Amino acid sequence: MATRKVNTEFTVTGEEKLRRAITEINNGAKVLKSEMNKLTAEYDGNTDSAEFLTQKYDILERQMLTQKDKVEALKQAVADSAEAYGEADSRTQNWIIQLNNAEAALANTYGEMGRTQTAIEDMDKSLDEVSDSTGSASGGMTSLGDVLDTVAVVVLLGHILDLELDLTFAHGLYILL
Repeated sequence: MATRKVNTEFTVTGEEKLRRAITEINNGAKVLKSEMNKLTAEYDGNTDSAEFLTQKYDILERQMLTQKDKVEALKQAVADSAEAYGEADSRTQNWIIQLNNAEAALANTYGEMGRTQTAIEDMDKSLDEVSDSTGSASGGMTSLGDVLDTVAVVVLLGHILDLELDLTFAHGLYILL
């Protein structure tokens, strides 16, 4: 009997440590959830910005790590409970339910991380396209510069050849009429 009592105390002590660990993990998860709520409120109406998405991904990554810790702790709780009380015991079943819910939350977080990463990558692609189009526009400005050089040469030649050119000054440019 004394051996059984020591074993039961050991199981309870191990279970109590797991409960405390899971409580600490849950408290950490609550803090991360509040950080996400705060971030979303701060960027209300601007949740497509690069800064928001980057900060969101950071919080999601920390949530994922916290949830992984919880899943591992719950797996240990299920194993310990099954060994101590049996798999059909209601205590073991309650641990299994918590484990299933934690794994579902982890899967949801992975999904949200993937969607956020895709949004960040799409934004990067859009910025690259804007950069490319800006490069094309600057190439167009070079062409405009070439045209202005040509007009200047025509005006200069007109003066050298003493031609009377009808020039009109408009928008900072002389226009040959």
